[in-house]
Amino acid sequence: MRLRKGFSNLARHIKNVQGFGLPTVVSINRFSADSEAEIALTKQLCGEAGVEVVLADHWANGGEGAAELARTVVKTIDAGKANFKFLYPTR
Repeated sequence: MRLRKGFSNLARHIKNVQGFGLPTVVSINRFSADSEAEIALTKQLCGEAGVEVVLADHWANGGEGAAELARTVVKTIDAGKANFKFLYPTR
């Protein structure tokens, strides 16, 4: 399974977002070819990185397939834990 090696790209994106002081949600855009093992490992690795994971099936189910993702993003925003900061001085 190549996911562990490929996860380094996602891990870097997570680190970049967190570097701005923002809570992070990862969406797994599930496709029919994705195995349960791949999904489980992605969830595990994201959990270890401290981020919430949501499965999205919008490619197959339209808006209803993304409803849980939308609810999770709104919940994350409403929690008020964002502490945005620039990565470098703005002046």
